[in-house]
Amino acid sequence: MVFSTYFGNYNRRLLKNVSLVLVPVISVSYLSIKKKSSLSNIQAESSGLPPFKVQYLIIGSGPTAYSALRTIRYLEPSSKVLIATDSKYLPYERYPLNMEAWFTDNFSETFEYESRFQASNKFLFFQPESFYLSPTDLESADEYGAQALLLKHKFSQIDPEKHLARLENGDSVQYEKCLLALGSKTPTLPTKIPASLKKKFHVLDNLDDFHSLTESLANCSHIGIIGDNLKAVEFATCQSLIFNNEVKRKVTLTCSGKFLADYLPQIVIDWLKPEIEKLGVKIIENAKVGNLVVSNQSGKLKLNFGTESFCCDNVVSMLPRIANSELAKNSALETDSDNLDTIVTDSTLKVRSDLYAAGSCVSVYHPMFRSRLSFDFPDHSVMSGRWAALNMIGKVMPYFKLPRHFADFGDDLGFDGVGLIDPKLETQVYFAHRSKTEQNENTADTELENTETLESKVDSKSTEIEAGNVTDKEEIETNQEYTNMESKTTQNQNPTASTEVEEKSNIDDDPIASCAVVYIKDGVVVGVVTLGSFGRMFIAENMISRKVKSEDVYEFVPLLLTTKFSIRKPSDEDEDGMF
Repeated sequence: MVFSTYFGNYNRRLLKNVSLVLVPVISVSYLSIKKKSSLSNIQAESSGLPPFKVQYLIIGSGPTAYSALRTIRYLEPSSKVLIATDSKYLPYERYPLNMEAWFTDNFSETFEYESRFQASNKFLFFQPESFYLSPTDLESADEYGAQALLLKHKFSQIDPEKHLARLENGDSVQYEKCLLALGSKTPTLPTKIPASLKKKFHVLDNLDDFHSLTESLANCSHIGIIGDNLKAVEFATCQSLIFNNEVKRKVTLTCSGKFLADYLPQIVIDWLKPEIEKLGVKIIENAKVGNLVVSNQSGKLKLNFGTESFCCDNVVSMLPRIANSELAKNSALETDSDNLDTIVTDSTLKVRSDLYAAGSCVSVYHPMFRSRLSFDFPDHSVMSGRWAALNMIGKVMPYFKLPRHFADFGDDLGFDGVGLIDPKLETQVYFAHRSKTEQNENTADTELENTETLESKVDSKSTEIEAGNVTDKEEIETNQEYTNMESKTTQNQNPTASTEVEEKSNIDDDPIASCAVVYIKDGVVVGVVTLGSFGRMFIAENMISRKVKSEDVYEFVPLLLTTKFSIRKPSDEDEDGMF
């Protein structure tokens, strides 16, 4: 049951019970990470690692690597797996560093954060130190198999023909099956930055970047963020809610083009942009990074994009991430230069014989969309690692998982999408106004109360009927009343939707509560995005897999726009009543 700690939101009751046992052990282990500088018990000697052979070699230490390890060890209990990375940290989850970690007290000491997806807290690291063996002890493991971890060692080349992975220190590791889970990184800004100002420019790729950025932003009153992707917008809204000495932090977000123009049609942007600005984020559009000129003005950074300029204390670059493909290029593996330098794989995530790649560093052929796709999202990292592991152990299966996109833009506003998200495709946009949403929820509550009252009445009548105290006429009237209530409830569960554009005056008088965008290609649904309503993606995935036609989309819209069960975060009471 140790592996259930990472995928806990699929079985939250199980995680709730397990965490009571694991919390003290993991907390002590993580605190020891900060106190120890070398982690000598789980890393090889600095002089070099002697050559040895492993059954499964996983290069990388992110969610993709851990997901693959978990799958292999579960399906092949006798397997021996080595995770090798140039990082100094145990395998951990990167995505919480973008938002959750900033709202958690003492995160740098406990590595514990409040998850947005479940009521209980989670730990950043997947497993404690004791979970991994030393690499030299892996070969001598018993018939039940084991997993080992090699830290602070970087691979320089892969030889697929000889099944050999070479380290930079000259040593090598021979493998039977190998997985490249190299991840991605933020590219360097294409502008010249004075040496005296470089310390004020940051990225957020790993835990070291988080610690450095936390120190720099401790007394920061104005932060500039460069990027127009979902992660940049989420980070901007997160920072706008942080107070320094009871003064709200100013946040400026610069976009190279229109705000979120790569995800949403213009009509949705016209509604969403003011909502983001209400949270305290100033948005500057058409700020080309290539035109950026950096200078020092009275101790502050001055960013001049030509048409727009502003001053700030620190800058965080969140440009579209590129794949860590140096190892693939040094090994003469095929990369896609037109797609963020990702590693090219087939539909089974295979690169060469017994060599696979997964996560945000790959460009995989998707059989459902019949095109090559790459994604930098946590859901894809986890699921592609699982799929690669299945193919590595011989259960050949093409990667048909639909890509999932999500980001939080505040308490009641978030981006949740699945499939092909491209505003250049044909789109259908649906809005749900706040008054209509509240009316539907109140109607549903009233109907539920009426139904419960009527059911209680029918149960009481049934008891009297069995006792022989009710006439046949009264029995018929009771059954007819219950039938009429069921018919009325069924009619109210089929609301209609319209794609007509609302007048601006109507939007101001009746604010929009949620929005759904449906992307159409060749007459069928290929992607869905919801804003303001979480937990609807299982419906969207069903629409895409069933290839719902464009004229039938309206039947699913009321389900996509439901907000009653998605506004608030789950609580402990919800967990007790899940099953």
